[in-house]
Amino acid sequence: MSEQGGYTLSEVLVALAIASLLVIAAGQLLLTSVTTFAHVERLGRQQESLVYTATVLADRLRRHDLVHASSETLFHLRCQGVAEKCRCTVLDLAAAQPLASFDRHGEGACARDEPLGVAGENGALNVALPLGPQGRDVVFHVTPRQGVLSDAGASP
Repeated sequence: MSEQGGYTLSEVLVALAIASLLVIAAGQLLLTSVTTFAHVERLGRQQESLVYTATVLADRLRRHDLVHASSETLFHLRCQGVAEKCRCTVLDLAAAQPLASFDRHGEGACARDEPLGVAGENGALNVALPLGPQGRDVVFHVTPRQGVLSDAGASP
């Protein structure tokens, strides 16, 4: 009798099943990587927006009074729905132009129209930007230099 070489049907089916599982696992890994990359890129853009906007706002608010000549705040935050996204713009009222625009991510109402740099406790100015997780506000406080310098020169 002669022996024939080759694989049996059951061996081919097992090999096909293992190969299918490997391809599915590789596809899932690729999909997860792409999703993670998109999420990290979105967070990076949010962080860039926050750092830039906070730096400019803090610098200008430290050097100037809360209001300019027309008795309006120096900056204004306006958020509105645009193409199924919540788009926020920080307006520089003194220069009459937008300072920065960014997407607000998360649930909840989008519409906002409010001044930035509102006077808070101890002469500090409160700034709230919706760039936190799920669109929550990131709040920071800025103390104008004039207030600190005038307090430092006063006698105890």
